[in-house]
Amino acid sequence: PKLSGTSLLGIRLGAASAELTKTLKRPDRIVQSKTTDDSAGTIYFYYPLGVAVVLAEGRVESINLFSQGNPENPLPVEQTPPLPELGGVAIGSTVEALETKLGKAEQIRQIQDSADKMYCYGTDAVEAECIVKWAEVDRMGLTRRR
Repeated sequence: PKLSGTSLLGIRLGAASAELTKTLKRPDRIVQSKTTDDSAGTIYFYYPLGVAVVLAEGRVESINLFSQGNPENPLPVEQTPPLPELGGVAIGSTVEALETKLGKAEQIRQIQDSADKMYCYGTDAVEAECIVKWAEVDRMGLTRRR
């Protein structure tokens, strides 16, 4: 796969929460949650950027990209930031563009009770998951491997 790097939007996997808020400023929403290994976590949502960052033990564990916008406070078109990308693939990209940029997925899984598919990529350091809905990338995530 052509996946490389351990950061998105200037946010580095493993970075401290202070580094995150220095880079992206104050989040629009903070939610306490459980991480995939069932430990306590915190999710910082940046709706206008289309980014949710999961922190565990005060460090960035994963960076997730989704369709931008905050229905409660929509931005005018001219103020909408550029779409975040993962390896050159933006939200709304086609499967063809995804495979051109990142190569053939290591695994493609059908998401339970859904028509959506998850395209999985990885390196020794990170895992990337791209959720495809109606033949377009709907959301993506970059997670640190332990």
